[in-house]
Amino acid sequence: MRDLSELGIEQDGSVTDEMVATVQDHIGVEFPADYVFFVKYCDEAEPTVGGIQFGDEETMIDSFFKFSDEEQEEYGILGYVGIPGFPKKVIPFARDPGDAFFCLDMNRAGAVVFYNPDTEKWSQVAETFGEFIDMLIEL
Repeated sequence: MRDLSELGIEQDGSVTDEMVATVQDHIGVEFPADYVFFVKYCDEAEPTVGGIQFGDEETMIDSFFKFSDEEQEEYGILGYVGIPGFPKKVIPFARDPGDAFFCLDMNRAGAVVFYNPDTEKWSQVAETFGEFIDMLIEL
């Protein structure tokens, strides 16, 4: 996974191993190591380099959801778990400007998928979170 500072993400994380364990227990998954590294580096990132192209899609990361073990955290990861119609163990972690979701598909070892609610279409983005980060470009 590339140096996160290249994306304009400043190291400003307050996530602890205990927080990660609490969230994992709550959701019933074990996050990939590259995602855990990311949320410990910055628990609520807004990259300046956040464009991404995959398949026939081109969009941008508007923001990554705050990694928090508090269920009532506004824009926190736990607030997005269990969205009606989402498969189990598919965890949204970011959104684009049109409120489409980037998700970790824990049914497939943490592959990154994209859900567009306007078209109700799921798209494969990357095999790993680290690969997803490496795909981010300036648009």
